[in-house]
Amino acid sequence: MLYLASPYSHPNKWMRHKRYYDATVFAARLASRKIVVIPPITMSHPMQMFYDMPGSWEYWKSIDTELLSKCDHMIVYMLDGWQKSVGVQAEIKIAEQMKIPIGYIPPDITDEDLDRFLIALIGTEI
Repeated sequence: MLYLASPYSHPNKWMRHKRYYDATVFAARLASRKIVVIPPITMSHPMQMFYDMPGSWEYWKSIDTELLSKCDHMIVYMLDGWQKSVGVQAEIKIAEQMKIPIGYIPPDITDEDLDRFLIALIGTEI
């Protein structure tokens, strides 16, 4: 199982929605390869819209940490802002503490390069 870390928080709600959309599309690319992927942003963004829940790392920390603990690998989807994202940086530290292998993927990765990356990270054919 693969955990997909990506930035979310931003003062502009349209940027939050764009980050949700981009992470969800990338999660679909992974799922289309029969990768079991846990994309927390894909899950939490609609919850926040329907139930007016906070979007902060502090609010989602315990849930995301539990999800991450069930995963074998983590991908950091390097959307704009990932290096400054409190949540992504915390998820990286947690994954390191749990000794979960981490891979970093730019948003413009080609399908061919994505397949090579996944084989290297996961160690099996896609």
